[in-house]
Amino acid sequence: EFEYAKNGIVKAAQHHNATILHTTTSFKNAVVVAAAAKELSLPWVYEMRGEIEKTWLTHSRYDDVSRSEDSEHYRLWRKKELEAAAAANGVVTLSQLSAKRLIREGIAEKCICVAPNSAEDDLFNRTVPLVEARKLTRVDGEFIVGTVTSVVKYEGLDTMVRALCYLPCSVKFLVVGDGVDRPRLEELTSDLGLSDRVIFAGRQPQDEIVPWYRSLDAFVVPRINSPVCRTVTPIKPLAAMALGIPVVASDLPALREVTGGLASYFEPENAEALAAAIQKVLRGLRQDEEAFEWAKTRTWSRVGYILRDFYSEIEKKRLTS
Repeated sequence: EFEYAKNGIVKAAQHHNATILHTTTSFKNAVVVAAAAKELSLPWVYEMRGEIEKTWLTHSRYDDVSRSEDSEHYRLWRKKELEAAAAANGVVTLSQLSAKRLIREGIAEKCICVAPNSAEDDLFNRTVPLVEARKLTRVDGEFIVGTVTSVVKYEGLDTMVRALCYLPCSVKFLVVGDGVDRPRLEELTSDLGLSDRVIFAGRQPQDEIVPWYRSLDAFVVPRINSPVCRTVTPIKPLAAMALGIPVVASDLPALREVTGGLASYFEPENAEALAAAIQKVLRGLRQDEEAFEWAKTRTWSRVGYILRDFYSEIEKKRLTS
């Protein structure tokens, strides 16, 4: 399998006259691409998009496996990720938080490029009115808080469900997306007597997603206080900001960074605090214009220029070495 993957990369690189190979997490990808790069005598870049070893920590325990940062699995996985980063000619991270951690762990700062998660450029021009959006999605309500996300435990959606108990009955919660945690959330919603206030819309086609965003009065990111949520920055809040929707988010370093400090923040996993943050939006305490301008600095076209310049530096080093 390794040889098949490596040979496929070599063949594709030769066909396209590649000058750099670029791969993303996990280290399993890096091992194959490093071998292909060596055979081709080309530099390669390792993009650490997510921290899979930290995501592993959030999964439920099974077979008596201890899921902690002290476990052998976590320590060895992290070691392999650092080996991949050290072997690459350049490392791309999504956040300053991740870059600083790599520097502390021995990766040279000059080899790191921060290319943050961003919004699609055309989102800024897709101004679907709220009334029209709700006609398209058939979502109805006086004030709708919602999210577009994978329905997994670390997203903390249960905190938002519980927050409804502290909010006026006119507030509803819309979940666009699907995942393994949905049955648990549906059961919790039923147990709390909130079935008429929580809408599980399921996964929606990407090319039809804007009306679902625009149906919201506030976009919520209630991630739990876990290692992966403290350091990995999600894309979806930026899309909301680009569409002019106020964001309410857990007060975690990664969420502060990705939203530029322009969301309404609350203590993670605290339903009452989340309700209070939503009440602020209800009262009109929001920073829409500043958030919109911030999102403009985080677009994929800008990231393209960042990566182009990073590639150019790597090319110069290769040609002069």
